[in-house]
Amino acid sequence: MRAVTAEVVFEVTIVANLVVSIRRAERSADMHIPESRLAVSTELARNHQKNGCIDGCYRFEDPEQARSFALLALDFVKRTIDKRSEQVEALDTGAEYLPDRVGTVQ
Repeated sequence: MRAVTAEVVFEVTIVANLVVSIRRAERSADMHIPESRLAVSTELARNHQKNGCIDGCYRFEDPEQARSFALLALDFVKRTIDKRSEQVEALDTGAEYLPDRVGTVQ
């Protein structure tokens, strides 16, 4: 295992709302690395609001931050699935489910 240095960052890649990798990457001069948990959470929320998903490449200074974030992202998706499952289970037979519209359950 390679030592953590200032030249290395840890990237969490999310595709289709699922964590697909946590890996080391070489730091580049133009690389954006959030300075706090709040900053990366804000970035995640902004991606979700803008794109309807949390897909992206999120970078961290150390592996524990990357792992914690990956778990947070997976928990976010799990809670979303649980909420939608409850909504679908509550539907009357023949009712439409349109979660991306105002007045989601019709």
